[in-house]
Amino acid sequence: MKLNLKKVMILITFAHRGEAQSFLKHFKFKLESEKLDFYTSEEHKLGLCLTGEGEMNLTPKLPFLFAKYEISEIINFGIAGALQEEMEKDNIYSIRTIYAADNDDIKFHSFTTNDIQAKHDCITAPTRVKDQTKANKYSYFAHTVDLELWYIGNCAKFHKIPLYAFKLISDYANSDTDCFDLKSKAQEYSDKLLEFFITKFTKETKIEPQVNVDLDILPASFTQKSQIKKLLEKINIKESKELEDYISKNNIVINNKKDVNKLIGCIQENLNPINPIITHEFDVLFNPLKQTGAKIVVDPKLEKSDFTINMTINSKQNIEKLSLALENFDYEKYLSLWNGHV
Repeated sequence: MKLNLKKVMILITFAHRGEAQSFLKHFKFKLESEKLDFYTSEEHKLGLCLTGEGEMNLTPKLPFLFAKYEISEIINFGIAGALQEEMEKDNIYSIRTIYAADNDDIKFHSFTTNDIQAKHDCITAPTRVKDQTKANKYSYFAHTVDLELWYIGNCAKFHKIPLYAFKLISDYANSDTDCFDLKSKAQEYSDKLLEFFITKFTKETKIEPQVNVDLDILPASFTQKSQIKKLLEKINIKESKELEDYISKNNIVINNKKDVNKLIGCIQENLNPINPIITHEFDVLFNPLKQTGAKIVVDPKLEKSDFTINMTINSKQNIEKLSLALENFDYEKYLSLWNGHV
């Protein structure tokens, strides 16, 4: 009887190190092969391969790993460009079917992942898509576009290994794609992908919030209840507090949806105590503009410094008031707030 001495592991693949950096640190991966960009974590029975983009990079690596190790399944993670408007930036989507484009032609073969609940498709392009016409053509076949998944799917099917793929939408595939901006966000993307992996695939999942107050009896909408549940999950990561603590501590009497919003605000303030301070400073700074009748819209997540001014113009006086307010607006102070000088 011949023994199978191959190490059994789940293989995680990324195209680039930037997307994988949080995984490499968290699971303490050790380099096994510099030539193959392959790492292992024996404690977690995981392998990690930095495949690179395109067929030329992938073809020499994966078959060698399949021969040397017993790969139980492959999980591909990475960023992708959106081809359809329904795909939201910074969201992670499970991929259902994988197509491939060869310049102006679509390859005949496609591959399906093992996630039966996945609803979105991906097309692998030969080069980064920076042409709107090409993006529109690809959108007839898939929701997202990347540069490597089809080749991984091809290897997985040939070797009969289950495949799962999850793509984080970084931008929309067109001429506006900023490669430098994507690189600067690599750590943020990697953190999000790691949290997703821990939640979905490992035992290191977040602790479920111990909520003694039944959310079903709150006079809250479905959206409000979902928001509270997500906030409580974040709180448990940091400090394991219960919902009723917030209700008693802040003397909130919950009789209607307005009271529920107050509760949500209290939880958000506890998670991000600096946000209310910044919001107050913004209110003071924008007040002269608001007095002209203008509405100021700032990114609610406070992630982007851009803001929008909306105003209905019905007289020359409106224009003059707004012009004067804009002329006196202290934009340097606004930028200073974004840099943390509160």
